[in-house]
Amino acid sequence: MIFYNLCAANISSRDGATGTLLGNVTTADTTWFVNVTAGDLHLKASAKSVMNQAKPIEAVKTDFDGEPRPKGDAADIGADEYR
Repeated sequence: MIFYNLCAANISSRDGATGTLLGNVTTADTTWFVNVTAGDLHLKASAKSVMNQAKPIEAVKTDFDGEPRPKGDAADIGADEYR
């Protein structure tokens, strides 16, 4: 399962693998993140189009910082829940 990821390219199969895709955004803009060059991929306020857009996934209760998600009505797309 490949659900609700942010990336700047299409997701494609490799080595004959298959998967289920849902809610991924493949047009992520570098301006949505704090500092892409330094690897700081926390969301900025300008990423409104991906905030509160992910449907609940029972197994995913925290973001990559270990902070609870969702913060608002729904989780944000991507690994970070904007605070």
